[in-house]
Amino acid sequence: MDKEKFDQKDKYMINEKCMELKGIYDENGNECTKVRESDQTFIVRKSPVQIIDYSLNCIGFDLKGALRAAKLLLNLDKKYMLPVLVNHIKEIVLFPTHSMKNEKNIWLNPKHIKKTFSEKRNTLVYFSNGETTIIEKRQIYFNSHFQTAMQYLENIIENAKNPSLLPYDPDLFRKRW
Repeated sequence: MDKEKFDQKDKYMINEKCMELKGIYDENGNECTKVRESDQTFIVRKSPVQIIDYSLNCIGFDLKGALRAAKLLLNLDKKYMLPVLVNHIKEIVLFPTHSMKNEKNIWLNPKHIKKTFSEKRNTLVYFSNGETTIIEKRQIYFNSHFQTAMQYLENIIENAKNPSLLPYDPDLFRKRW
């Protein structure tokens, strides 16, 4: 686990202050999450995926359905590295920096990302509160995932405001995950 000491929690529901979810391991080898909000950082004794699924469950959804919706609405064939709409009312989307199974993966809230810079083969991310994080991914690939997440959020908001604009496609809803 990080050498810095942070408050620890057993549960956490993602809110609009959430900037980053980073998987870490405690001294016993248990997967935990370092949660960085705009005004505090703390540890939750659950994995990032468990936190996301719990947050979705609290409002009547689940991670599998959120991933299926992202795949459908973004019209993508891939099943990995999809953004997740965590809360449609609060307009919270998180996107992974790597595959969910990759230990380097960090979940980020695109609304809190203000700037990105290339730093060697990595991406330096500046958050809304002035803090930074380094992502082990080239900036061009990182920015592509960042833009996809922002586009997904904009599409969700537009669809919610104007559902009549959605084209009806019965085959779309017969597709299997």
